[in-house]
Amino acid sequence: MQYAPTAGNLRYEKFIVLSDREKLKNLSEAITETLLNDPAMRAMEGKEIEIKKKYYEIPAFYDAPHVVIVYSLLDIQLTDNNIGNIITYGRLAAQSLGLGTCWNGWIQIAATLNKKVLKLAGVRGKHLGAFTIGYPNIAFKRCPPRSRKLIKGLK
Repeated sequence: MQYAPTAGNLRYEKFIVLSDREKLKNLSEAITETLLNDPAMRAMEGKEIEIKKKYYEIPAFYDAPHVVIVYSLLDIQLTDNNIGNIITYGRLAAQSLGLGTCWNGWIQIAATLNKKVLKLAGVRGKHLGAFTIGYPNIAFKRCPPRSRKLIKGLK
């Protein structure tokens, strides 16, 4: 991830790997509570959160053993692009090693709604992204189906 391309080759991003189950539980509780307390997020994600709370001990992270957080103190528009590139590199590298990953958007949303989420995660700054990582308990035979996108300019 440290070799991922960034705008202007800036290198302001920091990495946190959370593996302590108690920290993951506390962070998950703060995330789900924050999302359920926000009317718009409750309407969009409430049912899914309630279902995950029944099946997972750490529902925001699907009981994954590790969460990787990438954040930056740099507050410019391209920071989120840099974080996205870094996470994509990390997820692709992990998958090449047989690890399973999942981008976690809930932490990003919750962090904008509740500064407690940032504090529990150990993040300074406004910009972050995160993904879960671990050994999957299922084997995928192919990637999920995706609709084809029209590309203008190619003949």
